[in-house]
Amino acid sequence: MKKSKNQFRVFGFILLSSLVFLLNVPVIQAAQPEIPTIIPRSEWLDRPDLVKLVEWLPEKGNIPPDYQTVERIVIHHTVHSAKQLSEFSPKTIIQNIFRYHTVTRGWGDIGYSYLIDQNGKIYEGRYGGNGVRGAHVYEEKLKDNFNLGTIGIGILGNFEEQKVSSKVRESLEKLTGWLAAVNNLNPSELNKTTRIWNSQTKSYSSTFKGPVILGHNDLEATICPGKYLWGIISSVRTKATSLARVYQEYLYQAKGSSLVYTIKNGQRKGYASLDIFLSQGSTYQRLVNISRSQIDAYVKKYFAAFVDGTLLRQKDSAAVYILERGKKRPFLASAQEFAKLGFNWDEIKEISSTDLNGYQEGLAIKYGSDGTLVQGTDPTVWLIEEGRKRKIASGELFVNLGFSWWKVKKSQEIENYLTGPIVTYPEDTLLRQKEEATVYLIKDNERRVFTSGALFNLLGYKWRDVLTISEKNDLLAIPLGGSLLYPDGILIKGSASAVYILEAGMKRPFTSGQLFGRLGYQWSKIVQASDDELKEYSLGQAMAYPDKTLVRGSGPGVYLLENGQKRIFSSAELFENLGYQWGNILEVDDKELALYSDGNQINYPTDTIVFQGPGSSVYLIKENEKREFPSAEIFESLGFQWKNLLLVSAGELARYALGLVMGTSEPEEEPSPEITQEPNVRIAIVSPTTEVMITANGPYSVYNKNGLVGTKSGGETTTIAVSSSTYTKFVPVDKKTILEIKSYTNWNWNKTKNYNQFRGNLEIKYSNKSQKVWVVNELPLEDYLKGVAEALQNDPTEHIRVMTVAARTYVVYYLQKDGKYGSDEVYHLTNTSSDQLYKGYGREVLAPAIIEAVTTTKGQIATYQGKPIVSAYSSGAPELITQGTRNACSVWNKYCVSGFEYLTGGVKDISGTNYTQTICGGANHCVGLSAAGSRYFSGQGLKNYQEILKYYYLGVKIEKIY
Repeated sequence: MKKSKNQFRVFGFILLSSLVFLLNVPVIQAAQPEIPTIIPRSEWLDRPDLVKLVEWLPEKGNIPPDYQTVERIVIHHTVHSAKQLSEFSPKTIIQNIFRYHTVTRGWGDIGYSYLIDQNGKIYEGRYGGNGVRGAHVYEEKLKDNFNLGTIGIGILGNFEEQKVSSKVRESLEKLTGWLAAVNNLNPSELNKTTRIWNSQTKSYSSTFKGPVILGHNDLEATICPGKYLWGIISSVRTKATSLARVYQEYLYQAKGSSLVYTIKNGQRKGYASLDIFLSQGSTYQRLVNISRSQIDAYVKKYFAAFVDGTLLRQKDSAAVYILERGKKRPFLASAQEFAKLGFNWDEIKEISSTDLNGYQEGLAIKYGSDGTLVQGTDPTVWLIEEGRKRKIASGELFVNLGFSWWKVKKSQEIENYLTGPIVTYPEDTLLRQKEEATVYLIKDNERRVFTSGALFNLLGYKWRDVLTISEKNDLLAIPLGGSLLYPDGILIKGSASAVYILEAGMKRPFTSGQLFGRLGYQWSKIVQASDDELKEYSLGQAMAYPDKTLVRGSGPGVYLLENGQKRIFSSAELFENLGYQWGNILEVDDKELALYSDGNQINYPTDTIVFQGPGSSVYLIKENEKREFPSAEIFESLGFQWKNLLLVSAGELARYALGLVMGTSEPEEEPSPEITQEPNVRIAIVSPTTEVMITANGPYSVYNKNGLVGTKSGGETTTIAVSSSTYTKFVPVDKKTILEIKSYTNWNWNKTKNYNQFRGNLEIKYSNKSQKVWVVNELPLEDYLKGVAEALQNDPTEHIRVMTVAARTYVVYYLQKDGKYGSDEVYHLTNTSSDQLYKGYGREVLAPAIIEAVTTTKGQIATYQGKPIVSAYSSGAPELITQGTRNACSVWNKYCVSGFEYLTGGVKDISGTNYTQTICGGANHCVGLSAAGSRYFSGQGLKNYQEILKYYYLGVKIEKIY
C-alpha cells in the first residue's frame, strides 16, 4: 500500500480506536525485494598504477556525445574458463579486463557498465555513472555505434561452456530490473525502436528495432554471451519486469543522511527530509538504504569530475591533494617524501579554487617512519615502508618474519598514512598450508605450485626448508601464479608411451623411438611425470631430423630434409652429381616420413653449366630452364669457365624446358638493390592544405632547401605555410626526441589517443607526381614496425611475430622497387590500410608486445628464390578450412608468372579456427596468409612464427638480411 502523511494520521487513529481487534488479527504482508548492492569501482580500482591508466573522462561537447538516455541493456560474458574463475579472484579478473580494455584496446577505461562475478556480486564498471557512453558493442565497427544509450553488463565466465548459476541469475534479474526501473524501461518490450548513432554520418541516422534486454549476439555476429546465458534472457526479462514494477515505488536514502531521493528517468531528485517529500503529496512503498556511490551514479552529468587517485592543486598554490572516495586529502609531506610515496610532480593537475573547493576535505596524508611497526585503536599491526602502512595480517606471519612484539608502537596518526600492499612472505620462501600436501614457492610476488615431489627434488629444493603455516589467509594473500615447470631440455613422459623434450614451456614429441635414438637421447634420462603435470605444457612442434639429413621410406624416393619439409631428388644421377653419398641415407618409417610436408623438388642449382659429352651443346641451368650457349666465344665472353662443366645424361637434360639462347636480349627486370643493413623508410602521413604545426618533447633542428635554419627547444612549435614550393625538414637532436604534428589528428576510436607523434624525421615536401604537399615520416625500418597496427597487443606472441615479419617483408619488397608508387613519388608507402596501418610512436606506448616481436625478429623477411615475397595477408573466412587460400592470379589477375608460386593458394586453415569475417572478398581477399589461421596456430601452440609463414607461403624461406 502506498503511504502519504495524511494516510499515516488516519491509520494511526484507526489503530488506536481499534486496538483490541487488531491484536487478534494476524497481519500478512508480502516481502518486498531488495535492490541490488553495487560494489563501487574504487574497490577494484584501488592501486595508483591502475588509476594512472584511466584516460576516459566524459566531457560536454564531444562527438559522439558522452551521455545519452538509456534505451537498452546488453548482456555479455567475459569468456573466462572455469579454471580461471577458480584460480583467480574476481577482483584480479576485473583488473585484468580493465587493463585489456584500457591499454590494449585503447578504450581509456573498462568497457562494461557493470560486472557480475561467479558468486553473484555486482561491480560498478566504466566511469561516468548512468547513461555514460560505454565500450562494449558495435553493430559494425565503422557504422552503427550501440555504445551510446546502452548499459553493458559483463558476467564473468564462459557461458558457451558453463551453465548459469542461481546466484548469477538472481543478481542479473535484480540488476536488470532495477536499471529498468530507474531508467523508465519496460524489460518485456521486444520491439522497441530507437535511433542509433551512425559513425559515417556523425548523427543519429540509423534505427534499430528489438528487445530492451538483449544479448551481445542480438546486435553483432558473435557467440557472446554464450548459449547458456543467452538461453535464460527471456526468463530474465520476465523477472526483471516484475521487479521493476516494485522498484519504481521505492524511495532512497544514504546511510547517516536525512536526505531522501527518487530515481526516475535516469536522474535522481533529492528532498531535504522524508517529511518534506510527503508534504508534497508524494507516495512511496519502501524507504531503502543505498550507498552514496549508487545514488551519485544518477547525477545528471555534462562534464566529468576527476577520478579517485588524481593529484590536484590550486593554481599558484603549493598545497597538493589527492582525491580519495570523492574527498581531497592534503599532503603533509616533504617533496622527497612525496616522491618516495610513488607520486610524480608532473602528474599534478592545476584547477581553479572554485573547482577545488567543490571537494570535501579528507584526512591529511603523512609520511610514516620507515621500518617501524605501528598499531592503532584495533589489534591490527602495520609495517611502515616507503611512508605507507602495510598490514601484517596474522600473528603467525609476524613471528615468522622475525618481528618482535615489543617493537610495536601505538600511533595516533595511523589513519593519516596511505595504505600499501599487504605484507606477505618474501621471495623464494617455500610454503605449505598445515594439513595440506601442496607446496608453493614464492616467486615474483606469486605463489607457484610444485606439481610433484619429483619436480621439487629435481629443481634442487630441500624438504626441510618448507615452512608450514596455519593461517590460510596469509597464503591466499599471495596471488596464485602458474605451476612451476621442469627446466628446458628435460625428457619427460606421462602414463602413455609418448616421450617429449621440454623447450620454452612447450612439450615437443618424438615421433618415433628410432628418431629418439638417432638424435642421441638416452632412455634412462626420461623423467616419469603425471598426466596432470604434462597438461601444464602446450604441445610444441614435433622433434625432427636436422636439416640436410638424407632419408627415404619404403619407396625408391630419396629426400633431403630442410625447414621441416622433405625435398625429393629428381634422379639418382642428380643425387650423385651434387656430391651426396648413398651411405648417408637414413631409412625411416613411412608414417614418420609423412610428417614432413613436401617441399620443392631438388634440381640442379641455377647457373649450373651442363653438357652431355664432347661435341654436344652446352647449357646454363636457369631455375627450370636450360639455356644454350650458341658458341664457345659467347660462353667465354660471358665469363664462364670450361672447367665447371658438369656431365649429365640426355634423360636428365630433357627434364628442363628450353629457354632463351645465351647472349640474346632478355626481357628481365634489372636486379633489385640488395639490402644488407637496416634501411630507412618514408611514410606519407598526411597531405595538408594550409599549414603544418610541428613540436617535440625535446630539441629538434629545422632545415629548408638552403640548409639549417635553427634548433628549437622541446615544447617549442614551428608553423610552416603550405605551398608547391614548400620544403622543410625536422630532425631530432637525439633519439629521445619524439616529433609531434600538432595540426594533425588521427584519433583512436573514442578520441582518447591522438596518433600524431613519430620517431625519426618529418619532412614537408611537394610531390610533382601526386601534385600535393605531403608530411613524410622518414625513419629506420625497425622503428617503423613498432608503430604498425596490423596485430593487437593481446594477440598470441607467435602471431604477432608472424605479422611483424610479414610487415617487414612488405616494406623490403617495395623498397627494392624504389617504393610502391614509383621512384618519382616522395614517399615509399602510406600510413593507411591500403599499405600498412601505421600509427607511429603512440602505438608503441599501448602495445609493448609489438615491440618485443620487432626486436625478436629483427631483420627477418620471407623470401622466395632469394627475393622478398609479396606478403599478402587478410583476415580469412570459414571457407579456408574446406577450400584453402585463394590463388592470387585468379583474384587479382596478377602474380601469374614463375616466381610467385607461393601465392598459388590451396593452403587450408585447420578445424577450430575462429573468424571475424564470414566470407572472402574485397579487402578480405583470402590470398596468402590467413590472419585467423595464424592466430589459431599460435594460440594453440601448434606452430611457431617461422613455421606459420612457411605454411601459408609455399616454399619460402625466412632469412635475416641485416
